[in-house]
Amino acid sequence: MQNYTRMLEAEGICKRLVETYPDIFPDVDPNSIVAMGLQVKRPKHYLANIRIPRGIIKALFEMLKTKYEFVIEIPLISWAPLDKARKQWILFHELCHIYKDPETGKYSLLQHDVQDFALVLKNVDIGWQRSEKLPELLGTEPFKF
Repeated sequence: MQNYTRMLEAEGICKRLVETYPDIFPDVDPNSIVAMGLQVKRPKHYLANIRIPRGIIKALFEMLKTKYEFVIEIPLISWAPLDKARKQWILFHELCHIYKDPETGKYSLLQHDVQDFALVLKNVDIGWQRSEKLPELLGTEPFKF
């Protein structure tokens, strides 16, 4: 069985990103995201992974009467050494997967979408994960996309 820890730091970053960039995340409720840190011995092939709760997790959320629409899973071993800017960009990327159908109002997750990729390429280049000068998204002024 996997061992998870709630990550209030990551949830706070997500909430601030949604509130700071309403034009990019118009349909995301900042309180609809829970972040869970996964205890692993070796790094995963991803730094974070967003999901819509299904099965037992969805049932548990309904039983507890939570409003969570999304779970972001973060391998703790990969998260710990990251600086503030990198954490923000990783979570920004995950939030860009969220799509709300305007007709049905139902949420789904987009595959790596063009909007996110274009925003990253235009502003921080393709090697952003290794960039020495990655700008903060939640600094004193919002980042200008």
